[in-house]
Amino acid sequence: MLLVLAASVIFGVVRGGSFIAFVIGFMALFVVLVRLIPEAGSRREMVHEVATDVDAHMLRNYLVDHGVAARVDGVSETPYPSLARPRVVVPAADAAHAIDLIRQIEQRETTCETDETNS
Repeated sequence: MLLVLAASVIFGVVRGGSFIAFVIGFMALFVVLVRLIPEAGSRREMVHEVATDVDAHMLRNYLVDHGVAARVDGVSETPYPSLARPRVVVPAADAAHAIDLIRQIEQRETTCETDETNS
């Protein structure tokens, strides 16, 4: 899309090309801006990085069950899964709540582990 924009503006303005090429350039610019504007308002933040895809999706499901719109990024289709670790990402506005929920999970795990060692 940016290539079309650049080519249209260059041939339409610099080389004295046709008005149609100039209009195509501005239409391409409009399309690019329309695609960028919705993404600008939805800032997302990584709240946790895990070792496996399964762990990432379990954490995502837990956060969604507690009202946080979470998603998993970084799921790798490559034969080298250690190169890309899955991350749980949430809207920036929900990041503090998501981190609190994750801390609660970690505290429960710690409590369970100490109970098992004391038994």
